[in-house]
Amino acid sequence: MTGEKLQVLFIADVSPIRVIGGAERVLYEHMRRLAHGGHAIQCLARAPGREAEAQAQMDGTVVHHFLGASGSSISFFLLSVWNCRKRFQQLRKEQAFDLLNFQQPLSALGVLTARESWKIPKLYTFHSLWFREYEIRVTRNGRPTDFRGRLPSWLGVRLNTGLRRIIERICLKASDRILVLSEFSREQLLRYHRVPASKISLIPGGVDTSRFIPRSDPERQAIRRRLVVPEGASLLLTVRNLQPRMGLENLIQAMVKVVAQRREVYLILGGAGPLEKELRALAARLALDPYLRFEGFIPEARLPEYYQAADFFLLPTRCMEGFGMVTVEALACVVHPCWVRRSVGR
Repeated sequence: MTGEKLQVLFIADVSPIRVIGGAERVLYEHMRRLAHGGHAIQCLARAPGREAEAQAQMDGTVVHHFLGASGSSISFFLLSVWNCRKRFQQLRKEQAFDLLNFQQPLSALGVLTARESWKIPKLYTFHSLWFREYEIRVTRNGRPTDFRGRLPSWLGVRLNTGLRRIIERICLKASDRILVLSEFSREQLLRYHRVPASKISLIPGGVDTSRFIPRSDPERQAIRRRLVVPEGASLLLTVRNLQPRMGLENLIQAMVKVVAQRREVYLILGGAGPLEKELRALAARLALDPYLRFEGFIPEARLPEYYQAADFFLLPTRCMEGFGMVTVEALACVVHPCWVRRSVGR
């Protein structure tokens, strides 16, 4: 297929229409760049909400949404798989595809259950271990934190984790090639799914250098004033989903030692998630409110200016950091060296 213009269908559990994290950003950029290269790019994605359009145009690409249930129940699995399968079959009746690019396991399974997909070449873009991310999200110190099913919590979590692992392995095995963004992700595939090394290709994540660029000192000062950064303070920035695996509680606790040595410091925590209330309470309990603020979700269009204003970008993480797109974006804006844990992708 070298040199040919391809009909490519991306299949994802997240939508490139609403970029809220690294998975969406990678999907969006891959689609956009391939479309600019002359390929016909479409995406079949789970709708980010019931208000999302069934079909949308985006930077020379077409996004088709299917509805899925929320949560981790059986209905979530069945409805997502069924609706994805049905929508794929409709698309396949209308046109042929040269390549299917799976992004996450559940939507991939929906397509794989349709016989119309069996003879089409398949590429799997591996972001992280689906079953491990779920396990980390719903447990704390090995114990379930919140499971609303009818089964005992520990059994429900084990069954859900096991099912996700099986689904992920099926999708990886059915793919002709697997793309990873880091050496860490390659090691995860080899360790947990025993994928043949010859099947894996490593292409690191990139950054849009027309958007993520450094600014002059006068420009940075103007941005800092707009962001209401205390005058004279060293600005620390982190952009994370407020979830357990991010280790944000460690960052907040570390701020106590930082403030004890240097009062002219200010931390902005960008992002939203289930731990927001708990993290806010921790910051208040440690009397850190004058030295940090929770910014909430930062829209994609405004993200570069936060990097450009920062003196240091921090990437706390407990585990499972496959690549860390925010690290590359921060470095492109020439923010001072990031604090990165050993578990981040290499």
